[in-house]
Amino acid sequence: MTLFGLGPYRFDVLNVPMHGIDRRTSPRIGRVKIQGSRPSMHHSGSEAQEVRIEATLYPRFLGGRGLDQVDGMRRDAEAGEVFTLASISGEVWGRFLIEDIYEKMRYFDAAGVAQRVEVDIKLLSDGPMFSGAGLGISQTIPQVGLTGAYQLFQ
Repeated sequence: MTLFGLGPYRFDVLNVPMHGIDRRTSPRIGRVKIQGSRPSMHHSGSEAQEVRIEATLYPRFLGGRGLDQVDGMRRDAEAGEVFTLASISGEVWGRFLIEDIYEKMRYFDAAGVAQRVEVDIKLLSDGPMFSGAGLGISQTIPQVGLTGAYQLFQ
């Protein structure tokens, strides 16, 4: 079962079994000093959202499928590709690019193939996908629903 999709890539229970996802949202807050009073705080937008996905692959049991996906993500990261990130529940998180992929390969067999590969993928949001492009117009991100999510992950 697919848990998350990033463009053509799937994080699921079998091929790329993810065991953690972290999301960081940081507002841009400016302090304005006021004589004889506490500073006034002003919100001036948001920094890029960061999402971190952790997965552990066991190539012997996957027939190499999960590692092929990681190699594809590495190529797309180097090309600066941007993809939509969505969950199986139908929540669309927005457009993201792959900022960093870190692999730890452990327990090599006689042929030199790692038997356990830990992958840490860092994503950064790419601009105002669901807003009025800085015009102060914002929209609610539509929920895709289970049917839409099923179609998204096919």
